[in-house]
Formats: sequence, structure tokens, C-alpha cells
Amino acid sequence: MSKLAFAAVLLAAVASTASAAGNNYTCVIASANMSATDNTCQVDSSDTFKPGSQATIRFSGVAHKDIIAGNFQFKVYEDDVTHFVSSGYSPFFTCTQRGCDRTKPISLDLENPGDVPTNFTANFNLTIPQPKASGRYHIVFTASDQTHYPYDLMGRFPLLGPAPLTPTARLTPTARMVPATPLPTRATSKFRHMTASSRCSSIGSTSGSVSAGSRLSSAATA
Repeated sequence: MSKLAFAAVLLAAVASTASAAGNNYTCVIASANMSATDNTCQVDSSDTFKPGSQATIRFSGVAHKDIIAGNFQFKVYEDDVTHFVSSGYSPFFTCTQRGCDRTKPISLDLENPGDVPTNFTANFNLTIPQPKASGRYHIVFTASDQTHYPYDLMGRFPLLGPAPLTPTARLTPTARMVPATPLPTRATSKFRHMTASSRCSSIGSTSGSVSAGSRLSSAATA
């Protein structure tokens, strides 16, 4: 099953059956190599899902593959926030450089490790983040084994979380803005303020200029 088809099945299931009651939320799971009982899981919190509190995801089912390693990964999305606001993972088993010990489960407890199929129970935690906008969350989680892809299962559930944040009040200006002093224009230049006589005098004193009287005198002596 492709990622798009897998996600489409999950979203359709969430839209039709996801629900919440009190401190317990019901999530919907799209199954693959691991099938959850009734394709659902229970989510609960000891502190009514307040920011900073732990939410616990629990479900059981059947593993249809010999799983020797892996983890549950999750991302927390908040309405009105573009990207996910929190993420994390929980290993299936206790692991070392030599491999994983399936008899020492962390988030995945196999009834008979090595047998296919075999029953399992899953249990992992995530922390409710501080709200950045709406305070309404959607949690998406996946199970990935030693081959990484395709996912063994994928789940999603809504989480109301704390009350939405109060919108920030608009800032009120404390003083009117004073426009900047305009630059001098041609209409206010020094030349425009000069009198007609001073302009003529200025022109006459310019290097290379000749007065009307001197021109007539030159013509008479020619």
C-alpha cells in the first residue's frame, strides 16, 4: 500500500469514528504488518491533558511479521500552526550495539517473539506541549520495524488540550507621528527667493557676460 493510500484510509477512518469522552480519547489505526484490535486505541492522561502532562497511548493486536527492532514515532500538530509543534519516539525493545532483546519490551510487548503471527500489546507516552495558538492538537503516530518502510501501522487522534490562547491586544499609539521635514524643492530654492534686480545683477557679473552699454560703446568706436 502506498503512503498516499495508507494516509487516505487513515483519514477516512478518523473522520468517521474518532471520538473523545472525559479524559479518554479514542484514536483510529490503519493496520498493515501490525493490526490493532478493532483498529482503535485508547489515549488517557492522569492530569486531564494539561500542557506538560503525559498522554498514554495503549492498544493491542496481532503482529503479522517477525519484528526484531523498531519504534513508535509521533508528531503533534496544533490547529492554526503551520508545522508540527512536537515530536518524539519510543523504542520497541531494549537494545544495545549487539541488537535488541525482545524479552525486554519498552513500547511493544510480543506474546511469543519469533512466532508469526503473534499477539502484542503496545504502550507509549508523549508530552502535551504548551499551546502556541489554538490549543487544539492532532497527534499522528506510526510503527516502524527493522525495515523502516512500509509502516507497520499508522494512527491519528484529535486532542482538545487546554483553552485557546487569548488574542493579543492591539498596540495603541501613545503619540501622533510627526512627518519628517521635507527636502528643499526648486520652488523654495535660493534662486527663486532672489529679486529680479539681484538676478539681473548676478547674471551681469557672471564671467563672460557683456552689458548692453558696453556693446553700444564698442559699436560706436568701430
